[in-house]
Amino acid sequence: MARRTHKTLIMTLVLCLLASLGISIEAAAQSKKTIFKLEDPRGDDHGDGRLVYPLISDFEKGDLDILSLTAKRVSGGTRLEAYFAKPVKQPGRESVDDLGTQLDAMARYGFYTFNIDIYIDKDRQPGSGFSRLLPGREAEIQPEFAWERIICLTPLPNEASARLGRLVVRTMRKTMVEDSEGRIVEEALEEFKDTVPADIEEKAYFPTRVAVRNRTIQFTVPDQFLGGKADPDWAYLVVVTA
Repeated sequence: MARRTHKTLIMTLVLCLLASLGISIEAAAQSKKTIFKLEDPRGDDHGDGRLVYPLISDFEKGDLDILSLTAKRVSGGTRLEAYFAKPVKQPGRESVDDLGTQLDAMARYGFYTFNIDIYIDKDRQPGSGFSRLLPGREAEIQPEFAWERIICLTPLPNEASARLGRLVVRTMRKTMVEDSEGRIVEEALEEFKDTVPADIEEKAYFPTRVAVRNRTIQFTVPDQFLGGKADPDWAYLVVVTA
């Protein structure tokens, strides 16, 4: 069981799509700091009806059922609050490998069973942006909501960011143009590698300011990444993976 728990943590980018929020925005006037609130029906954490939860004790039906996402203005950024149907499972002190590494030491942000991806279409121009979701999601967004920014809340943000960089380079290698003798143009690949960190930093953000409170998990995204506070006129797609 410990090994499977560890696998749940490290395979953050190779997971099944379980639930998503729509992109319509409901006006929210509960607080002057509230920018917008997205709401989603309870009990739809089964994808198209054929997807099931991982068959390990860490998961119960409803654990990945996100009910709302609220954006609030804070100093220097936007605080996002995701509210789930059940309390967020927090990591315990059980060992996850043969070295005795404890789960709470590895998942030090207070959660470990899910990721939340937020795909943002800022310019609202059909076909302008990216339609593919993160690697492992095996899904695409409709072209009219192609995204320019992605926020990925994951238990291992630094590791996920590094893995994403490696996956991008690997994908690029598969699509590199070959020369007349069938060899990959390595100079172009090396040039691409040099641009990956800056490109990822511009388009993808992995929050590290995280707080878990019962059914709510809060995380902050700086203005520098979004180009200002989150805008209710942008389009948002929220995806939860196990």
